[in-house]
Amino acid sequence: MTDRRELLLQYVEACVATIVPGVVFAFPNGSAQRAMETDLGGRVFSRAIPEARMSQLAFPAVEMLVDSAQEDVVTVSDDDLYHAEVPVSFVGYVSTGDAGTGGNPPVREQLNKLRADLIVAIEAFPYWTSAEFPEPARRRCGEITTTLKAQSTEAPADWPTGFCTLTYAITYSFSRTNP
Repeated sequence: MTDRRELLLQYVEACVATIVPGVVFAFPNGSAQRAMETDLGGRVFSRAIPEARMSQLAFPAVEMLVDSAQEDVVTVSDDDLYHAEVPVSFVGYVSTGDAGTGGNPPVREQLNKLRADLIVAIEAFPYWTSAEFPEPARRRCGEITTTLKAQSTEAPADWPTGFCTLTYAITYSFSRTNP
């Protein structure tokens, strides 16, 4: 089960790293979401960024946080399939050169774009492919669902930097004979 979990996390991280303006994620039914607006430039980190490094980091950037000490929640369905739920949190950081004034700083617009782009990328990752990942995660790992559990944005007034958080439950299925 750990191999499948780690593979899923690699897929999510790689998919989110492809967020650049103009990228459009396609889904199996032929639908596509709006084009991405944020230029992450591949700045996705699978570990918490130390506070001392934060000032040296180019923004926008995303931390993908998984509690490795916490066991995945595993449930059983009627059809003898097991479902493992992996809790994953994403923290996105943006910065603008202008702190702005009043209740609607420029950083809020950038945060909302990053949050929307992250949601689209995370929802698309089960179908996403690239040169490094030529098969979609659904083909390699079976049925995958993503459930947004919580989201928030924090754009402080009169400050050019803010962050957003997304908490997801990524669930994958497996059988007793094929963990």
